[in-house]
Amino acid sequence: METAFSSIGSKRLRVRPSTYKGMAEDLVALYDFLDERQLVDMEVRKTDMDAYVDSMTQNISPVTGERYSHRTVKRRVSTMRSFYKWAQSSGKTKYRFDVGEVNASSFKHHSTEKIAPDVLEPSSIAEDADVRAINVDELARLLEAAGPSGIESIDVSRPDTNYVRRETTALRLKLECCLQAGLRRAEVTALLVKNVEAVTKGASLSPLATYPVRTLRKGGQWKTVLIPGWLISSLAHYIGTERARLIAAATERDPGLKDHGFLFIRSDRAGPGLRLHAKSLNDAFRNLQKGIGVIKQVAVSRNGKQLLESRPKYGVHSLRHTFAVHTYFARKAIGDAEPWKYLQSQLGHANVETTKRIYLRIVDEHEAMAGAILSTMLKQRVFGHG
Repeated sequence: METAFSSIGSKRLRVRPSTYKGMAEDLVALYDFLDERQLVDMEVRKTDMDAYVDSMTQNISPVTGERYSHRTVKRRVSTMRSFYKWAQSSGKTKYRFDVGEVNASSFKHHSTEKIAPDVLEPSSIAEDADVRAINVDELARLLEAAGPSGIESIDVSRPDTNYVRRETTALRLKLECCLQAGLRRAEVTALLVKNVEAVTKGASLSPLATYPVRTLRKGGQWKTVLIPGWLISSLAHYIGTERARLIAAATERDPGLKDHGFLFIRSDRAGPGLRLHAKSLNDAFRNLQKGIGVIKQVAVSRNGKQLLESRPKYGVHSLRHTFAVHTYFARKAIGDAEPWKYLQSQLGHANVETTKRIYLRIVDEHEAMAGAILSTMLKQRVFGHG
């Protein structure tokens, strides 16, 4: 994403100040598309970009619940073409293609690579087909690989009593923010220390109760989400331990460095203490899946030959989808007649019809597994197993 935004201010992409905001939003939309399909920004092909155009011309906007306007599609295509023209001329891309051929009418005539039976092709998947919840077994494996749960145990019959908190990893906390609150990856990395501390200051949190925490949503607007007390307590512990150590070490090396206030920070050697960007979280989740074999086989063309390539099965956004499905069944189990309204508010959709349109199909698909899902939620979220 840093490469994309650096292109806006380049000499090859000189624009008026009034257009910066629009171009930035277009690039965020492009990277959301790439992340959903586990595509690397500098390794895309023309078929990938044709599919990007198709995702706008054939599907519904998850924000407005309406079809994308011709003006929006035209502007986003223009931004995408300008970006990849700049990237290719700068030698940043792995493959070259004629960006001028990628436009709103090209999809009707574009061809996709042939794929082997039962093999998914990211560039040809419809938008709603990408709304996938992580199955319970793979979810357990991913969470365990990310680090131990932040809680040891909770007495469900006495949820307001103290519980045993365990040391965990920053990666596990980031993934839990997506899974427990339905946050987008960019919303996780936009969380602020002060907004977490505002909840914990002078308060004794009930582990199973939820508390409002503010973060920046898509489009740069503030939104309030509900996060379980045990997770907020774990985030507060991270702030006072690992994060504090990283900031102290960074300021010792560079006395002029100031704490930016974002909750999650980088711990790598190249930029310790700096703000963590959303793409880094997606990369970490991809690497996690590769490490434990949660992959899918995708047919690709290399030097004229059709090959099968192993790729991570899920994007970080799948945790948000998993939250939606799990929460839907949990709300129904406690007698909520309108679980969609709660999901709409938590996910930040403009209207409830958008929420239904995105998740109704996947909820129906998981109906038969509702019991297993609720059992998994109790084991992994309440008792801290896994």
